[in-house]
Amino acid sequence: ISCMTYSRDTENTWILTGSFDYQVKLWTPEGKLVHKISDAATNTITGLCYLPRSKIIWITAGAEFLQTYEPKSGENVTDFMSTYRELVKDSEKFTLLMLKYMPDTNEVLASTKRRQIIVWKHEQTAAVITLQCKNAPEC
Repeated sequence: ISCMTYSRDTENTWILTGSFDYQVKLWTPEGKLVHKISDAATNTITGLCYLPRSKIIWITAGAEFLQTYEPKSGENVTDFMSTYRELVKDSEKFTLLMLKYMPDTNEVLASTKRRQIIVWKHEQTAAVITLQCKNAPEC
């Protein structure tokens, strides 16, 4: 397991795991495998989070883009969602490393290889601001 998160909404409670074999698995709190997403990435899963408001899983695997999936069916819905990738110039692209959903503020935070933090708020598919720092953020 390379990353893991606990997620719940009004209908479901899941444990999501990302792994070194490029797969994302959804588990019940009791440890029963619900679904396996095998085509999530071509590299080790470095970050994932579940957004209860849109009922979508966001996945990153050390790439310049996110993959988004519907958890119950395991269907890739990335093509149906716009993300920051369309808003950023090629010269400004960077590798996403970790994702974290903040339920209190309804924000998703992403850290990058360039030591930046990206924040998505309200509009789930648009970055509000990119904060830069000289040292790597500690989690």
